[in-house]
Amino acid sequence: MSAPDPGIYGIRCLDSGKIYVGQSVQLARRKSDSLTRLQTGRYHNRHLQNAWKKHGPEGFDYAVLERCPIELLDSRERFWISFCQSSNPAYGYNLDSG
Repeated sequence: MSAPDPGIYGIRCLDSGKIYVGQSVQLARRKSDSLTRLQTGRYHNRHLQNAWKKHGPEGFDYAVLERCPIELLDSRERFWISFCQSSNPAYGYNLDSG
């Protein structure tokens, strides 16, 4: 099993600038899992999934926003969702504030 690599990530639509913010204990695995689920139409967030269908994989980028200790994941995710305004449908795909 891989060593923990916790942090906050973003998946951003290059055309609209909208972003989805999430957290993971294992960032590399989450990136792989997220991109696979988006490609196969099985991503849990339907707004992001619909945008992916519209713009395709070349229309998005994936970035690590911050690495942080596991115990700070929830608070740092809330910070980034607020900072990016990603729970506002005009700016992002998050369905809640974290």
